[in-house]
Amino acid sequence: MRRRMGLFSVVSWVHWCRVARTAVIVGSLLSCTGDVSSIQTSSISESETARMPSSPDALDASDREPLPTPQDLVAPPEGQGFQMGIDTFAPAGTEVWKCYVADIPIAAGIFHQVKHVESLQSAGVHHMDVMALGLLDLPIENGMHDCDALYAAYAEMMEEGIFLYASQLEREELTLPDGVAAGVPSGLKVMVELHYVNATLEDKNVWSRINAWTVPDEEVEEGIWGSAIRDVDINIPAGTENHVEWTRCVMNEDIELLFLSSHVHELSERVDVYHFDGTETGELFYQNFDWHRPELKKYDPPMVIKKGEGFEFRCNYRNPYESTVHWGFSAADEMCQIAIVHTKFDSSIQCDIVDSGAY
Repeated sequence: MRRRMGLFSVVSWVHWCRVARTAVIVGSLLSCTGDVSSIQTSSISESETARMPSSPDALDASDREPLPTPQDLVAPPEGQGFQMGIDTFAPAGTEVWKCYVADIPIAAGIFHQVKHVESLQSAGVHHMDVMALGLLDLPIENGMHDCDALYAAYAEMMEEGIFLYASQLEREELTLPDGVAAGVPSGLKVMVELHYVNATLEDKNVWSRINAWTVPDEEVEEGIWGSAIRDVDINIPAGTENHVEWTRCVMNEDIELLFLSSHVHELSERVDVYHFDGTETGELFYQNFDWHRPELKKYDPPMVIKKGEGFEFRCNYRNPYESTVHWGFSAADEMCQIAIVHTKFDSSIQCDIVDSGAY
């Protein structure tokens, strides 16, 4: 299964705005605000809590630097970009996942030509992303929605949804090569998501800010495209010390790979990505050993992947628990997926899955 990604899609997927009820656009700021009394959350059971990794907030205050605040990321000046943001609330012992729909600001031209993106958010966010909802032409009104309900009602969001940006790191920055920018339609309807697991005994205020810095049209020579490729047939046996889920995909057109990253949950001990020539598995060129902080690897110069070639990715798991773990969106489930961003811009380009398995 694949999922399309446009702008600076970088894995760490699914899930932003938990509690906002209105979108406020002031100059170049798109933000989510809301009443914490309206939050709907799912509680974490004792067995799930036992499986949750330690929260960064659990560290002794004397052992860490001061936590960032939303004010630490200043919005771009008018005409140079825009900022998206969310402020929400995660009660103690809950897992929150909400989707908020709003329109990005109007650009001077047809597109915002985004060259650089920087994000800052609460420590411990499971993942945050922004989807170009307007390109799917779905009858979803602006405002707050339950992500579970949306994905159940509109299954095409999973297959055809186009990510503009995604991150699960506290801080992240991405810059495209000279002459390359991501064209984001002016006034586009987007869906911002936040997924946060609060396994502590304290309520948490959770937030995220994203700056999209733009350049004039005349500086842009080429656009980007991308996709997420995921294995949804995951079955990790109880008590296993070393279980591997693997997937192979091949490109339907030539690409120049700019970025690659991975996304798994806490049972994964390592992700390996190899070049696949359509027949044989080749060189290992990406690894991640930290499920919560996956590397977003930039390829400079870009890596050329020919039509019919692609990737084999392997997710290595250890399951010390007494039940089999399957694929799913919950932090207690597992995932195995990669994300790629490349030139040229062509929405028909994708990496088609040709084989998968486990051992």
